[in-house]
Amino acid sequence: MKAAVAAAREALAGTLVQWGGPVVIVGAKQDTLIPVAHARRFASEHDHAASFITDGRS
Repeated sequence: MKAAVAAAREALAGTLVQWGGPVVIVGAKQDTLIPVAHARRFASEHDHAASFITDGRS
């Protein structure tokens, strides 16, 4: 499972670099699959990104 997540992360990173439009990245503090640090990093690497980090509660 971790290898699949790593491959998806790399594919997404390459796509975001090429995309020139706006991007919204949503992360959850309690996400055990994709750390919040990844959402923040993706947002910081894209000029037109907005990120929203939830606490994971409804």
